[in-house]
Amino acid sequence: MEKINIIFTIIDVIASVALAILAVLISKRIHDNEKKDSITTKTISCLTSLFVEYKKTMCLINEALKQGKELISFLHGKEKEDLYIFNEIYYSEKYNALREVHYFFELIGSLIKQDNIQKNTFWQYFSFPIEFFMETAKLRTYIKEKNCLPSYAKNFCFMFLYYNDWRNQNNMDWIVNGKKRRFSDEELIEYTGDFYYLFKKEIEKKRK
Repeated sequence: MEKINIIFTIIDVIASVALAILAVLISKRIHDNEKKDSITTKTISCLTSLFVEYKKTMCLINEALKQGKELISFLHGKEKEDLYIFNEIYYSEKYNALREVHYFFELIGSLIKQDNIQKNTFWQYFSFPIEFFMETAKLRTYIKEKNCLPSYAKNFCFMFLYYNDWRNQNNMDWIVNGKKRRFSDEELIEYTGDFYYLFKKEIEKKRK
């Protein structure tokens, strides 16, 4: 009888330990789910707010394109020693739409680059302004070559490269002015400059 009592005692201890472990696991699962739900809620809230700004920004695209072409045309008529006035020109009200569009996509590019937004979710909400990006390539190149603004459009370029990489991974073409398009490495370098090499290193590092 005494041996049986000892056996039951051992069984009770084991059962208590097992229940305690199960309770911890369940508690952790609940906590993880609540944390996940919280992150999901915050992500959706963030994307919803960004989408409102995205719609406003896209309404400025055509005007921003005009301003970009006008600005690069103006700058090409200036001598290098006259570029001290660049900031005064670029930050004037005349180029508000150009800056607003640029700022927005720089912000989005930064959020994507820093993994502050889940990329797979983000692709479903926002299309990349590919025509605007291509049309303003000369302006980006000019600003970089003349050292007008340090790291100008870096995050915008990274955003383009992320989108392009995602499309390649999913065997998807770009649609540019109604036509299918894919970019060669030479073209990617043409549109993003040295940022292309930084992006390649970053992607290769993440995939190791």
